[in-house]
Amino acid sequence: MDNLYERRKFTRWSFSEPVQIRLLKRHEEYGTLASDIGLGGLAILSARFLPKSTRVAVQSEIGTKKEGFSGTAKVAWTQKVSYAGHQYRMGLEFSELAGGSRQWIAQYISKWVWVLCIGLMWSFISTTPCLAYWEWTPETGRWVNPKYAPKNTPQEQYAWGVNFYEAKEYKKAVREFSKLVKFYPHSEYAPKGQIGLGECYEKMGEYYRAFQAYQKLLETYPSYPDHEEVIERQYRIGNLFFEGQKRKLLGFEILPSGEQAVEIFKKVVENAPYGSRGEEAQYKIGECYKKLKKYGEARKAFEFLIQQYPNGALTEASRFQMALCTVKESKTPQYDQQATGQAIEEFNDFLLTHPGNEAASEAEEMIRELEDRKAEKSYQIAKFYESQGDTQSAKIYYQEILTQYPGSSYAATAKEKLEKLIH
Repeated sequence: MDNLYERRKFTRWSFSEPVQIRLLKRHEEYGTLASDIGLGGLAILSARFLPKSTRVAVQSEIGTKKEGFSGTAKVAWTQKVSYAGHQYRMGLEFSELAGGSRQWIAQYISKWVWVLCIGLMWSFISTTPCLAYWEWTPETGRWVNPKYAPKNTPQEQYAWGVNFYEAKEYKKAVREFSKLVKFYPHSEYAPKGQIGLGECYEKMGEYYRAFQAYQKLLETYPSYPDHEEVIERQYRIGNLFFEGQKRKLLGFEILPSGEQAVEIFKKVVENAPYGSRGEEAQYKIGECYKKLKKYGEARKAFEFLIQQYPNGALTEASRFQMALCTVKESKTPQYDQQATGQAIEEFNDFLLTHPGNEAASEAEEMIRELEDRKAEKSYQIAKFYESQGDTQSAKIYYQEILTQYPGSSYAATAKEKLEKLIH
């Protein structure tokens, strides 16, 4: 990755607004979020990696009146955000700004300068009185601000959080449950506060944060009695992402959900591989990869399920899915006959081991389709030799179709061609 702290010609200021990015060469467009801006460019958070010097068009709104600004830029640097999974912070250097965009950015920055100056003056004036807001608390063994201090006991703090939760004031409940976990991490109420955080995030539609809260509960308090219930909650959240629920970042649904579904289902398997949801979660990992068109990864996921749960309820289905993934991985019949042959073998193995399965007829149909591919390859070779006057070689390949693929759509034509060449 390029150095994040590049030499900048212009100072950057905080700017947390949605930004529309369009790749100029590919004509692809997606939404993301800015983190700061200056006259020379802006920084963004992105779920997609863009190489240095990639040229993009940018469009956003700035200021209290939401004036639109737009222009073109190039990627100056990229840095992976270690705490946010598949997330990158990127610096975009403006190449050209349209209309009054530069003026609006300059006005926005000038307002920030005034805010900063006033803040520094106020901080200087009020330094001494502020000390009165902090006091030592023997219960927690630290200095705290009474405004943000916890209740005197973990029981009181938990009850305070529950009051807000029952009143459906979930943001306030999150604040109070967070205090409980932070100030009383070893109390019997701490795991209750942690699960309370997860429930609040679910109510707020912050499903990925809910998953993270439940995962922290399992990792920090492994002896929590309702372990299976927490994993069940994670599995349900994984299903939401599998079905298309977008992950929120700072209130904006801008990230794709497929990768998050894989992450969550993997944790379900890791947390309780032989629990009530272990096998189903592993199957869903394969299904997620199929949705993402990562057929090699999907095939590995189904193969792992067969190894991990040889007598499981989804073992038969996984064998069938493995063969389907092999078909998806294969290219056209002209270029990849090996993958086609492997898929035929896997479908035949499936029929041999699971003759009464409900997917048997579909497997037979797939075999016919794949054999048609192989017959097409032989037919094309035979036609080539025939066009070159090499009738002996052409007859070999026409005969191969009749011998190996008699049920293919090319068999009748191959028979006619062979009879003409023989006579």
